[in-house]
Amino acid sequence: MLRLSIILIATLWAGFLIWGTPSETTPQSGQNLSDHAPRAARVSIYSEPTILSVDRPTPTTARAAPPPVLAVQIATEPTTPEKIVPMEELPLFTVTGSRVNLRTGPSTQTDIVMSLSLGSVTAALGPEKNGWIEIRDLNTGLSGYMSAQFLELL
Repeated sequence: MLRLSIILIATLWAGFLIWGTPSETTPQSGQNLSDHAPRAARVSIYSEPTILSVDRPTPTTARAAPPPVLAVQIATEPTTPEKIVPMEELPLFTVTGSRVNLRTGPSTQTDIVMSLSLGSVTAALGPEKNGWIEIRDLNTGLSGYMSAQFLELL
């Protein structure tokens, strides 16, 4: 620590020695400072304010924005609510693979929602189509598609 302090002091001293040379405008000792001082111009401390112009603002009336119009979209075909199946009526499946992906669609090309491990209990949301079943994981509530070869009916 002492060594670093000595190095710092020596570096600062060398920097001041090199870059700290007096300039031509700095008076040397023994010279009169008034010889180097610039002559001050006469400036009044107080000056009378000058009014450039007095313009009275003209009152303007602005129109208010028209009230917003609500757009109504007419349904082209009546929507009927899907039949809600109670949880007791949904067939339950268990996952037979060690780690099987739950996907957003019935294909391996679709995005993965999550992975389910061996023994996870799921509920079928629809019938098997082309080897895929739409299921809901009972632990997380997430739904997606899983290949039927990795599911076994409970």
